[in-house]
Amino acid sequence: MFVRFCTAVAMVGLAALATASPAGAQYPSREACAVYDFPPGTPEYRLCVERELEMRRLGRMNREYGAARVLSDSERACTYYGLTPGSPRYERCVRREVELRSPE
Repeated sequence: MFVRFCTAVAMVGLAALATASPAGAQYPSREACAVYDFPPGTPEYRLCVERELEMRRLGRMNREYGAARVLSDSERACTYYGLTPGSPRYERCVRREVELRSPE
C-alpha cells in the first residue's frame, strides 16, 4: 500500500514538472520587477524580468559566500536590472537581493 502511495505521489510530481511553463518560472521575476516599480509592459520592465530571471537561475550561494560579497553582488545586480543607485527602488532591490543571496 505504501509503495503504491509513493508511486502515485511521484507520478503526480513528474506530471507537474512536465507541464510547468517557462512563463510560470518567470513569476518571481515579474513580481520582483513590479515591486521595483517598473510599469508592466514597458521595455524597462521586460529588461528587468529578463535579467532578474537570469540571476535567479544562478541560484543561492554557499555558506562561504561572505556578507560583503553578498552586498556588493546585490548592488551590482540591482544596477544591472536598470535601477538607479541610491533611489528607493534600488534600496528595496538591494534588500531583496541580499535576502535571496544569503545562505539559509
